Amino acid sequence: LRGLGDASPNGGPAGDLLITVRTKEHEFFSRQGLDLTVRVPITVAEACLGGKIEVPSPHGILTLTLPPGTSSGKRIRAKGQGVHTKDGKQGDLYAEMMITVPKTLSSEAAEIVKKLATELDQAPRADLRFQ
Repeated sequence: LRGLGDASPNGGPAGDLLITVRTKEHEFFSRQGLDLTVRVPITVAEACLGGKIEVPSPHGILTLTLPPGTSSGKRIRAKGQGVHTKDGKQGDLYAEMMITVPKTLSSEAAEIVKKLATELDQAPRADLRFQ
């Protein structure tokens, strides 16, 4: 702010007032332009089977449809649910799925997971080339 700083100690005119604004990162949202991203934890069952999930937004709770077979990192766009400006521009909200797994399993649950692993017979790293 030009001229609103302290007066010069040598009798000259007041200097400029400089203001530094620092913002703290939000607990849930990250921002890029007008778009927001929120990381959403989902269960293995939700990832495999899909379904409706609730997601926070700056405008309230949204219900999104999670498609079956969703992997971690999949982003679902909620159009117009990002940052809104005074001139009417609207960003989007991107919900980024993060599959969570339990830290411990009962022996019965471990057996179910082993059976599922053999039933699915996946090779998710088959295309990776190691040197």
